[in-house]
Order: sequence, then structure tokens, then C-alpha cells
Amino acid sequence: MKTKDPRDIPEKNYVKLWWISQVNAPFRYARDLIREKWRSLDNVAFAKAVTIMEELKPPQQLVEANILLESQLILNDICFLAQEFNFEDFWLPYLVVYILTGKILVPLDKLSKNIPSQHVLRMRKVFLWRVKEWNQKEKLKKEGYRTRRKDSSNMYGKGKYMDDLPVGKKVLSEDLIMLDENIADILFEDGKEDVNSVTKKVNLVKKDAERLKKELIQLSPQSKRKLDKIFS
Repeated sequence: MKTKDPRDIPEKNYVKLWWISQVNAPFRYARDLIREKWRSLDNVAFAKAVTIMEELKPPQQLVEANILLESQLILNDICFLAQEFNFEDFWLPYLVVYILTGKILVPLDKLSKNIPSQHVLRMRKVFLWRVKEWNQKEKLKKEGYRTRRKDSSNMYGKGKYMDDLPVGKKVLSEDLIMLDENIADILFEDGKEDVNSVTKKVNLVKKDAERLKKELIQLSPQSKRKLDKIFS
């Protein structure tokens, strides 16, 4: 995949790792298998490695990851993970950081292949925004806020309106979706939303959920057996 602007490389690479962690159940299963395998072999060493990694800044995290890759066990597992899910060799230290901390660091100067299309990512962002917005509005309604817009002809009307909320408490604005910057971390900062309950009540979210199901890759019994064998 070519890109005219080298500044696009980090975001496109970010998209690849972030997106596969969202829609690809076999990838998540393999990730968890590796973590459990490393933990079971030496829980103390594993916990120490996680602690050290989390305390380091990104550049140092990659240095530490390369040191860890000198272990044949870790190298083999990460190589298998990369090969199975189409990550090039230059991803290896970044995958180590991801396995240990869940943090997504990406290559800055080498563009990966098989980047998901941007319209698919945007659809996912809009979906998450709608779920987040609905949940926020429900919480504010319970606090006595009116969800409809304040009537401009009656700016001093009684009652609490969402328009009057301080900046730090406002619901997410749709303008945020129109920005090119990645908002995945913002949307997930409070943990995963209860998507199932939302889809029963908001038609727009339900439609987006149906579209996104086409992108999901389920963990089939065959895939599970294959991954169990690779990372046993």
C-alpha cells in the first residue's frame, strides 16, 4: 500500500492494529493465549516485565521489547502471531508491547500492508460515538437534564438543559467524528459500552451494528484448534 504523505504512515499503521483488535476474534484469542502462556511459565517474571514496560516511555518500551525478543520463546510466539495475522517483521517489538500492556505503538516510517479501508474505520468511530452519546444522554436525563435543545426565544426558561452543561460534561459532539485524528482512545477511555442494550433502543445504532457485523471475524472451532496448537 502506497501513501503520498509520510505523515499518514503512523495513523494507517495504528488503524491496522487497532482495527484487528476490534473485529478479529481469532487475533484476540491468540493474544490472550500468549499472555496466559507467558504468565504460566513464570508468573513473577511476567508480572515484572509488565510492570517495567508500563513504567517506560514509548521509545524505551521498544528497546525493552527488543531485549525480550532475544528469548527464543517470546520470539517464536511473536513471529507466529505476526505470520498468522499478516504483520511484517518490523512489527515484532510493537506486538510485544501490545501483548504486555495492551498499548498500541506503531512503526513510524514503514507502512504495513493490508490496512483496513478508512471508510470502514470511520463507520466504526461513528458507531462508537452514537453508543457513547446515547449512554451519556441517558445518565444526564436521570440527573434531571432536558435532552431537547433550548428554545432560542426563551433563553431564560426554567429547567436544566444539556446546552447549559459545562464543557467538561458535554456529550460528545458529532464534529469530533469529522476530524481526521484518531478518536479510538477517547471513545474507550471509560471502558467498553453496553452495546447490546443500546441497539434495542436506538435504531441508528442498530443499523450501524448490522453493517459492522459484516466486518467481524468470529472464532471458529477450526481456528481455535489451530491457535491452541500454535501457542500451546
